[in-house]
Amino acid sequence: MPTTDITLTHTNSVDEMTANSFTSTPATTGTLNATGTQELNVGATLNVAANQLAGSYTTSTGFDVTVNYN
Repeated sequence: MPTTDITLTHTNSVDEMTANSFTSTPATTGTLNATGTQELNVGATLNVAANQLAGSYTTSTGFDVTVNYN
């Protein structure tokens, strides 16, 4: 999970906002169910400024989620 802010940029290439304080559930370890699956939820705080321009925001940075299983 990211430990630093992720910058999201509007399609106009000018306006930005950040996402931070990433969390996941399960937070550390989990267990596969009888069908061999486990749901992984990822969340973060999206910092939206007053009068933030509406629209699509993306990041070219992305972030990794690593899953180890046996």
